[in-house]
Amino acid sequence: TGRINNAELVRAIVDEFNRAQAVQDEKYNVAIRGIQDVHINQVRDITQKINEKHHEETEKTNKKHQEEIKKITEKHQNEHKKLSKQVEELQKQLEESKIKEIREAMQRMEEQLTQMSIAGSGSPTTATTNLASPQPRQTWSQVASQKGPSLQHSARTELLSDSDASGNAQPLANEGKTIEIDISRARGDKDDLNRVKCKWIKALQENPNTEDVEVEFLREIYTNKVELCLATVEQAQRTRDNPRWIEKAMPGARIRGETWFPIKVDGISKSVVLDPAGGPKTLKPDVVTNIATDNSKDNIDCTAMKAVWISRPSDKVNGSMIVWLKKREAAAYLLRKMTVIFGPTAGFAAPYQAKENNDPCFNCNSYGHYQFKCTKPAKCGHCSGDHQSRDCMNKNNPKCPACNGPHSIMDRRCVANPRHKETRQQASNTRTEATQSPIRC
Repeated sequence: TGRINNAELVRAIVDEFNRAQAVQDEKYNVAIRGIQDVHINQVRDITQKINEKHHEETEKTNKKHQEEIKKITEKHQNEHKKLSKQVEELQKQLEESKIKEIREAMQRMEEQLTQMSIAGSGSPTTATTNLASPQPRQTWSQVASQKGPSLQHSARTELLSDSDASGNAQPLANEGKTIEIDISRARGDKDDLNRVKCKWIKALQENPNTEDVEVEFLREIYTNKVELCLATVEQAQRTRDNPRWIEKAMPGARIRGETWFPIKVDGISKSVVLDPAGGPKTLKPDVVTNIATDNSKDNIDCTAMKAVWISRPSDKVNGSMIVWLKKREAAAYLLRKMTVIFGPTAGFAAPYQAKENNDPCFNCNSYGHYQFKCTKPAKCGHCSGDHQSRDCMNKNNPKCPACNGPHSIMDRRCVANPRHKETRQQASNTRTEATQSPIRC
C-alpha cells in the first residue's frame, strides 16, 4: 500500500508540473504575440510616416519644377513677342523704304520726261544727250536704305530673310541642282564661258560616274565663281561627290560644298541632347538624325546636316544650339512653327544672326574683308609702312592706315573702326547717367 501511494504521489506531482508548465507556456505565447503586435504596429506607423513624408517631398518637388517650367515658358513667350514686334517693325521699315525708293524713281522719271519734252523741240542729239545724262547722286541715307547683294552664293551657309521666315517659302527653281565652282586658282583659259562649258561637259562624259549627267547652263555669280546647273538634284549630288572631272577639265579649280540653312534653337533640355560622357558641349550621336524624324511634317523634309551646342557650361537645365538644315523650305517651316521637337521635349526656333566682321584685314589693315580674300599689298597696322605688322620696327610712331590718325589700327577710338560708334554711344550714355543720377550726401 505504501508503494502504491508513492506512485500516485509521483504521478500527481508530474501532472501538477505539466499543468504548471502548460500555464507558463500559454503566458509566454501570449507575451510573444503581444510583443509581435506592438512591433507590427510600430512598423506600420513608421512606414505610413515615411510614405507621407515622401509624398509631401514629391509634391513640393513637382510644384517647384512646374513653377520653373512656367517661368521658362513665360520668358520664352515674352522673348518671342519681342522678336515678333521687331520683325513687324523691320518689315514696316522695309516697306516704307521701298515706297520711298519708288517715289524717288518716279520723280526721276518725271524729271527725265520733262527734259525730253523740253528737248523735243530741239535736235535729236540734244534729246539723246538729256536721256543718257547721269542720274542725280543719291544721299548716304538713300544708299544705306537700299537692299544689299544676295547672300545666297557668298558662303556655304545661307541666312534666311524675314520674308522667308514669315511667308510660305518655296524651294528655288534650281535649288539643289546647282554646283558652285571656284576658279580663282584654275590654270588655263577661264574667261570664255563657251570653251569652259565644252571642256566641262567633255570631262563629265569621260568620267564613268558622271557620263550621263546633263549640263543645263553656266552662270558667273561673281569674280572667279561659276555656278554649274545640272538637270536633276541627283545628278548634281553625283557630280559633287566625284570631283575628278573638274581636276581634269580645269586644274586648280575646286567644287565648293553645298549650301545649308542655319537656324537658332533656344530652350533645349540638356538631358535630352547632350552626352554626359563626351563633355559639356558634346551632342548625343543620334541628335542630328532624329531632327528629321521628329519634325518632318506637312510634306516638309526637315533633314539636318549639322548641329552645334553654343551655350556655355552652367547649372541651367537648358541651352541653345545652331542647326543647319539641308533645305531652305525646312528652315522657313521651322521658323514659322517657332518650335523644334527633340524627342520628348522641344526648343524655340529663331533666325540665326551671323557675327559681323568688325576686325581689320591682317594683310592690308583695312576693313570689310578677311586676309585670305585680300588682293592688296601689305600695310603695317602700327606705322602704315609697306610691310606686315609683325615686322614693324617703328611702333613708337604710330600712324593708322585707315584714318591716318596718331594711333594703331586696333585703337577703338579710330573713326574708321566699326566699333567706334558703339564705343562713343556707350561713353555718351555713361556721361548722361552720371549727370542725371542724384547726389547723395
